[in-house]
Amino acid sequence: MNRIYSEFNNNGEALSPQETLLFCRKMTAQKGIILIGGMPQSGKSTIIEAIYQQLTMAANSILNDYSLVDSITIDALKFRCKQRQEEKEYRTAEIIYNVIERPNEEYLYINGYVHMHIRSHQVDCQNKHLLMADLPGEYFDRSLQSKDIGELRLTNIMPHHYVLIIDGSKFISTHRSDVDLEQVLNKEAWYVMQVQSTFEQSMKIFKTTIDVGCLSEKTKVEIVITKWDCVSGLKKQAELLAKIYNEIKIQQDKIQKEYGRRFDIRFFQISARPDNDMTTKPYGLEQLFNCWVTDDVEYTSHPKNKFFVDFFNNNSNKCKIVNLNNRDYVDQEQCLFLVRPDRLYNKSKSKNTPQANILMYLNAEKNNSY
Repeated sequence: MNRIYSEFNNNGEALSPQETLLFCRKMTAQKGIILIGGMPQSGKSTIIEAIYQQLTMAANSILNDYSLVDSITIDALKFRCKQRQEEKEYRTAEIIYNVIERPNEEYLYINGYVHMHIRSHQVDCQNKHLLMADLPGEYFDRSLQSKDIGELRLTNIMPHHYVLIIDGSKFISTHRSDVDLEQVLNKEAWYVMQVQSTFEQSMKIFKTTIDVGCLSEKTKVEIVITKWDCVSGLKKQAELLAKIYNEIKIQQDKIQKEYGRRFDIRFFQISARPDNDMTTKPYGLEQLFNCWVTDDVEYTSHPKNKFFVDFFNNNSNKCKIVNLNNRDYVDQEQCLFLVRPDRLYNKSKSKNTPQANILMYLNAEKNNSY
């Protein structure tokens, strides 16, 4: 076991954001931080579980170019897979709500980062440490409904890869309380609308993640359509399938046009567990995993973009954090300092005044102590 592992007393459980940051600082070997976001039940956890299962298979693995050397969170990984086997509908909204609001034994496994030390059998490829976390969709549900995005400020770690999950099964969903599909004259138009609606909901998550400063300019973005077998299963309805494919391409082009200059964006279609069958081989998972392992990305612990700090509401010792891109939001006279938002957020409960805190942060910045 690596010497650095001994410094953690996590007993195989998932790493907290603070432990993950410490791990990244101490580990000199190549590493990749993967943050997975998406709506509830879209397949976020399934991707991590399927990767672990494929890496630990004795034969017939789709990831046979790689092997799992070890893991500091092995119990968390085993726990995930055990729950998946025992209960297909494990990550229901009710369970997640209970875990978030009333932490119990499961909390340590569901939330946090899981670690995999990966060895590549390809020529000239180094070992790599992957740290993966999936944000429960309920975080986004509540944030989008209440317009309070503070709950998403989970860590000041900037991921190397951000994976936005889009639930492919929603493309062909016929469930809607106010519409009877049999009464819809143009069923093809209905499915096109489903694709548009699913992409729209998922992109709200992406925009929210950007707004709270969870991504840096160096973060690589993977837009992943999960449960692809649900879509490809329409192959007997060629005309309908062609329209769905065409609308997917239109939505992908829109994303590339809007965000392509800011982020390196790639698109994937996967079936991590086709038909929820433990024996069927996953589809597309190896391409996604390969880019995580082989991409040469630089680690950073904070967003590069600067933020204004506004002390307009000084009497209550509160301050507004305003993105530099939104400089019209406040008057220049109110913008007293430039500061990294993660520091202000992490120290927001300090007894010191906000001004004193920021001066302390700026001095630390000069001394390069962070």
